[in-house]
Amino acid sequence: MSCVLGFATAELAIVAADTRLNISPREGEKAVHDSGPLTIKLDDGGQLAITAEYRKVRRLRNGWIGAAGVFPLMYWTFEALLRADAKDNRFIEATMRRVCSSSTTRLRRILPKQVSDIPRTYYVLVADARAGFTIRALGPDGQDVLRGSNLYLMTPPEIPPARNHTLRSQFGRSFRAPRSFSEIPVVIRLVSELLHYVYGSSETVSDFCEIGLMFRDDRGAAVNVHLFRPNAEVLRASDRTITGMLQVL
Repeated sequence: MSCVLGFATAELAIVAADTRLNISPREGEKAVHDSGPLTIKLDDGGQLAITAEYRKVRRLRNGWIGAAGVFPLMYWTFEALLRADAKDNRFIEATMRRVCSSSTTRLRRILPKQVSDIPRTYYVLVADARAGFTIRALGPDGQDVLRGSNLYLMTPPEIPPARNHTLRSQFGRSFRAPRSFSEIPVVIRLVSELLHYVYGSSETVSDFCEIGLMFRDDRGAAVNVHLFRPNAEVLRASDRTITGMLQVL
């Protein structure tokens, strides 16, 4: 499994995930991949062409999407939504239902051990809306599971539900909306601390973080920022160093 976090306020929206891929199409092949580009060839002739960055976090028009769960299903869903508008809920839900149905059939043929984890595959979608930033958490077939909250955290099964609740509460209490770009590193560090904790309590996530973030500039326009780094590197860095790590898109 893996870990994904989503959070949205009027001033800022975040999607963050670890980077571990746990997939082995054939016996004896390396199954765990935390970093680096790679191509995984599938038994039906297809392949997963995975880049070094944008593994479980992708940018959409007007927003970001992140996911945790069965990676091939996530990968095919991301590809289908590549040019989607993050605000187009009807299109996104219909696309996810279609991809989930076709992917389930395909996975039964080529990766049958992963089929049972499909119900534990979840997506977090943040969007730039007129009144602020919005967040949705969606199951594998597009159903909404967030129920009115502005924070979603999926952790692996090794993290008990009570601990997941505590982590969400601690994040919410610690978060302070940045008043300027210079305060974004404080938010980045908070996200990295959470992912690093999950890594230390689980054998199924990596100690890398990938973050897609949106905030408002002085003119009210949405600014998109991306980060891909080991948590240890983020946590020991100064605010100035973290600022230098950020890619403004």
